[in-house]
Amino acid sequence: MGNPKVMRWGCGSFSRFHTSKTPSIFHFPLKTTKILVEGNTVLMVFHPKYLLATFTVNIYPFSNTKLLSMKRLTFICTATTAIVYLLFIGNGCSKSSEKKQDSTDNPAGGTTPKASNDNQSGGIYKGTLTGSSGFFLINLQATKPYLIYQWTNPAGAVDSLLASSLGNWQTGQAISKALFTGPSGAKFWFSVGANGSNPMIDSLYLPAHPEPVFTAIAKETSVNPIKVYQGTGAATSSNGGKCGSAIVNIWTGGSVAMGTYLAASGEHGSGTGTISGNQLQIMMGNESGTLTISNDATTISGTAVGNTCSHIITLKRIF
Repeated sequence: MGNPKVMRWGCGSFSRFHTSKTPSIFHFPLKTTKILVEGNTVLMVFHPKYLLATFTVNIYPFSNTKLLSMKRLTFICTATTAIVYLLFIGNGCSKSSEKKQDSTDNPAGGTTPKASNDNQSGGIYKGTLTGSSGFFLINLQATKPYLIYQWTNPAGAVDSLLASSLGNWQTGQAISKALFTGPSGAKFWFSVGANGSNPMIDSLYLPAHPEPVFTAIAKETSVNPIKVYQGTGAATSSNGGKCGSAIVNIWTGGSVAMGTYLAASGEHGSGTGTISGNQLQIMMGNESGTLTISNDATTISGTAVGNTCSHIITLKRIF
């Protein structure tokens, strides 16, 4: 995203990554809070645990060649910091009230797929990260396509990546190994068909996570929301040391599901499932079983049984 510049302004220290062609990231005095800015509009407000908002609102006119007066700068800082604090207040209130889908418990809340992209390559894509546990989201209906990802177990900060190669891309055109990169050095390569079919993370590189990472991705449409779950598979028996615990992460959408697992032994694989009512029939590796989706769709649990090993699977929705 270009050479980073650190600018110290009246209300605190803001680390600013700026180029004329890509959005910027501001680190606010509130610890670890970031705002992704494109031109004079705020695209997203980040916090390590939650993506606090995805919105567009003008904050101030900015010129690379003209310095702002201290009086106007103080107003800007005060107004911007107030926005962030209001978001934190809203986040705290949501925890004490009844949970709602697409609230701050859902990091993708507010990123609603456009119906016009349902059968095109544009739109929203969501998926799981299995190495530790985490998620990612690709937005191909934003002014400039971006990808965000976050490790949620153990918890990490939200990271944002941009794809300069998609500058002239338009929805309805196929994408082949588009590279998304971020200031952390993270890289994702993404492909999808012209009609939105066969989305794929071709490869990825996460500097802070040298171990292998496995993904499962789906296209979200205006009529088919994607829910992402993370959890574990606890072996019902060690079977002489042959069976152990595993990380299990899946997504569900409509009547289908897909996911990946990584066992403590290093064994890994993928799985698919079908949904009928609140029952998920799943096959993960050599094990299969019926899992139950809670009435509020926040948890999935059940047992997958195999010839050698069986696992009690417990999953919690992360967005």
